[in-house]
Amino acid sequence: MFSIVVDPEKCRGVGACKAACPKGPKIWEIREEGGEKKCVVKDLSWCLACAKCVVACPEGAITLQW
Repeated sequence: MFSIVVDPEKCRGVGACKAACPKGPKIWEIREEGGEKKCVVKDLSWCLACAKCVVACPEGAITLQW
């Protein structure tokens, strides 16, 4: 099994991960936390493990862990 890990220190909530993902709206959500936007995984079950989110993130905040 794998997981998507988002580093909250790096994430700025721009949503590039959600836009690049083939299942974006089903997996990703942009939330406001502490006055800042953050991208969070809301449902990993839809993930295809394509890593498009990792490549698209301008902050380098996303990793896939196996």
